[in-house]
Amino acid sequence: DSFTALDSVSMSVRPGTVMGLVGESGSGKSTMAKVLTGLVQPSAGTMTLDGKPLPDAKSRARKDPSRRIIQMVFQDPYSSLNSRHRVGALLAEPLWLYGLEDDAKKRRALCAAMLSLVGLAPDAIDKYPHQFSGGQRQRIAVARALLARPRFLICDEPTSALDVSIQAQVLNLLKDLQSTFGLTMLFVSHNLAVVRQMSDDITVLQGGKVMESGGSEPFFTNPQADYSKNLLSLTPTL
Repeated sequence: DSFTALDSVSMSVRPGTVMGLVGESGSGKSTMAKVLTGLVQPSAGTMTLDGKPLPDAKSRARKDPSRRIIQMVFQDPYSSLNSRHRVGALLAEPLWLYGLEDDAKKRRALCAAMLSLVGLAPDAIDKYPHQFSGGQRQRIAVARALLARPRFLICDEPTSALDVSIQAQVLNLLKDLQSTFGLTMLFVSHNLAVVRQMSDDITVLQGGKVMESGGSEPFFTNPQADYSKNLLSLTPTL
């Protein structure tokens, strides 16, 4: 049996903005994120970055610039960080992997500065991931992604594994970093209240197809597709 996770999907993210990708579970959101990062190979279609075609996943070698430029923050901070390595080693990896900094002392200084930027104490650099809470781990994951100096950051349900009280802190952090670094962002979530807080534009997926795409406020005030209206009606009043 064949299954089509994404069907003739077309989406455009404006530079320096946040695109919210919404839809119920199984709509194709995470598949879309994985296709963009080169983790999943699409059977057809093209992707472009700054008007230039992106190489397909199979040929997107480590040296390809898109590997660094497009980074992802995963849903589960517990499984996305290797628990056997200290935080300093985890953060330094993109710096040497992409040839951004050869000097070990300078790498450590950059890592410490990035930890400070995401709201963690400098001594976090010598600890292991298991010594941190879920929210702190997600901050470390964000720091690691940013140390690759990306231009396009994909956040796949980055707060859904966290307590509600911690979610707001991580969302505010992401919003601040997005404006600080002028990042272009794809924010994947099933939580429309969160998407409204984060996004300039919204694309709605259902069953692997785009139902609606456009500005965030028009979507929340006057949704066009029946599926969008239904999604909004099921959302607690914001």
